[in-house]
Amino acid sequence: MYSTTFSRYGIRSAIRFFILIPAVFFTILSGCGKTPTSGNTIRISASIVPLADFCRKVGGSAVEVDCVVPPGVNPHVFDFTPEKLIAASKADLLVMNGAGLEFWADKVRDASGGRDDCIVTTSAGVKLEKSHHGELGNPHVWLDPVSARRAVEIIRDALVRIDPARAKSYTENARVYLDSLSALDAWIQAKTQSWSTKSFISFHSSWVYFANRYGLVQEAVLEDQPGQEISPATLASITDLVRAKHIRLLIAEPQFSQKSIQLLGTETGAKIVVLDALGSPATSLEYIPLMRHNVELLDAVLR
Repeated sequence: MYSTTFSRYGIRSAIRFFILIPAVFFTILSGCGKTPTSGNTIRISASIVPLADFCRKVGGSAVEVDCVVPPGVNPHVFDFTPEKLIAASKADLLVMNGAGLEFWADKVRDASGGRDDCIVTTSAGVKLEKSHHGELGNPHVWLDPVSARRAVEIIRDALVRIDPARAKSYTENARVYLDSLSALDAWIQAKTQSWSTKSFISFHSSWVYFANRYGLVQEAVLEDQPGQEISPATLASITDLVRAKHIRLLIAEPQFSQKSIQLLGTETGAKIVVLDALGSPATSLEYIPLMRHNVELLDAVLR
């Protein structure tokens, strides 16, 4: 974990992180895990935009949600500073995806002596796929709407636990949103059944759970490690694969460099589609409209 921190942020940032982190975690733990006073707004810190949306949908007017990773930022390599931990210190609930996405999660748990009463992990119970580079497991479970339903249920149960006075409201809000997620799943199922081809190449392995749910096939991934340049040998090998299998779809993402996938598209004539796995003002900050946006883009190529 420490070597990962140094490689992502550089020596100066890493030293700053470790010098300031003890005080930061003391601040966090002085507030995290306390039982909220009845009737007060519940303060939630969610790691990524989709989880923040789930929290707002379930919590309604009873919650105030802050997103740790800003919209449009790559969570694998963003500059996570001690100041961001301080911003999360007032949260009554920390909502994380897990599966290695939040590189700071172990620090939070270690500093709390292993207490998890104010932390929820929404990938809990999901059978994880291996990442394309074989580490930790692939964290992008929220892109499967069925797993998204499970995340909503976990958030609902956490809010009911820490704020039982408003359990009825949380339960009803969750029921309505879960119905909407079921409708989204049915809509995607109908869309994908009409697609004439279902193979694709992805720059980053974000879409494997979505692919598994709806019968798509991720043939290869360009990126070996987050933030690393693609080797010429890898690019040449995947170029040959695209030609051999007549793959029509290349999936890029706005949070990542598109240089290599553009070269692949130029060489093969395959269509590049930019899908947003996280949400941004340019697409949507709400999960269901975001997923509909992504599926419509896929539909235009694969039907």
